Amino acid sequence: MPTIPMDRPALDAHEEIEALLPWYVNGALTPAETSAVERHCVECPTCRAELEQCRLLAAVVQRLSL
Repeated sequence: MPTIPMDRPALDAHEEIEALLPWYVNGALTPAETSAVERHCVECPTCRAELEQCRLLAAVVQRLSL
């Protein structure tokens, strides 16, 4: 799970979800985090597009590691 250094400004809710997208694709989130990402992506076209990019990247990486 990613951690945010304490000397960095706090992320807003959108940025928090955006930071979780790669972890969501890899199935590494808690159930609560997974639900939060899914709820957010229903309403946010930007994050839906970013999520699709993360999925494509994960598929490429998986093919390369075979």
